[in-house]
Amino acid sequence: MYEQHPKFKIPNDENVVIWRYLPLWKFKSLIEQNSLHFAKVSSFNNEGELSPFNDTHRREFYLKEQFANEEQFNLFLHTIPITNRISNMKYRDLLLINCWHFDEDVNDIMWNKYGEIAIKSTYRQLRDSFQDNTDDVIWIGEIDYADIHTQWMDESNVFSPFFIKGNTDKYERELRAATCLPDDNNSIKVLSDADKEREKHTSSKKKILNTNELTDYGKLVEINLDILIDTIHIGAKNSLNKEIIPHI
Repeated sequence: MYEQHPKFKIPNDENVVIWRYLPLWKFKSLIEQNSLHFAKVSSFNNEGELSPFNDTHRREFYLKEQFANEEQFNLFLHTIPITNRISNMKYRDLLLINCWHFDEDVNDIMWNKYGEIAIKSTYRQLRDSFQDNTDDVIWIGEIDYADIHTQWMDESNVFSPFFIKGNTDKYERELRAATCLPDDNNSIKVLSDADKEREKHTSSKKKILNTNELTDYGKLVEINLDILIDTIHIGAKNSLNKEIIPHI
């Protein structure tokens, strides 16, 4: 079931058009399983690293925090990058991602890079298509594109390194649906209680794990295809409306 995450940026327009590009075999799995495949972040390249800007500007950024003395402050500055690295390594195996692309029409670059089939949907349809799934909690957020060498990443949010990418990837205009594999220690809060909204590392409900849905690279997440799919495009100039595909 979809749950809004306080740290994730959602589209201003819930009817904004999104696309999922995938090869034929993944499309076949989607139709047969009625499930989207969410991939482990560890299967992506160079995901989960904080900006090097954080290391060089951490003292400056945390000067506003209250510490008993300089010794305590220095201990904090020494400890937090170690804690961040441990957390990031952990979430590379626990965090599962399903990627979509913002665009009004088929994008040839994305088509050529990611697959033979393009599924057209909207943010609202994607969000609502998880409504019957009571086993998984899904969060959805936009990727923030920035100069990762000059921008501070929020260290109170363990998902920051997975939802901020460099400007060289800006052409992807990416929206990500995310969920986590279960882990008993994921709900630990980080930093102080000053943040008014709970930092949500996992869902507020206990996750039910169906091992039959696990794959070597992630997990199949149940979805309502009738809600999700607007049209299916096969080849750059052809499209199939979902109503003429009897088993969707």
